[in-house]
Amino acid sequence: MLLVVTEVSIKYAREAKLFDELVIKTEIKRENPYILFLHKIYNTKTNLKISQAKVKTLLIDANKTPVDIPEELLKKIDSVKGNI
Repeated sequence: MLLVVTEVSIKYAREAKLFDELVIKTEIKRENPYILFLHKIYNTKTNLKISQAKVKTLLIDANKTPVDIPEELLKKIDSVKGNI
């Protein structure tokens, strides 16, 4: 199985400058058959959100056919609460 990106959207709120220290907070959600990665990027000095991104992924098999999310992976996704 392969996890492929099907869609990416990014919203920029503020600029980040060279050498700014940033932190990325990620939340994982599922919307069958997709796995979503929701990223928020913050400036550590100002605590202001710089941008946010949504990455939509899909599992496919060797024939490039979408497959269901395996139960083991579903349990791991559901066990993740809050930010990573």
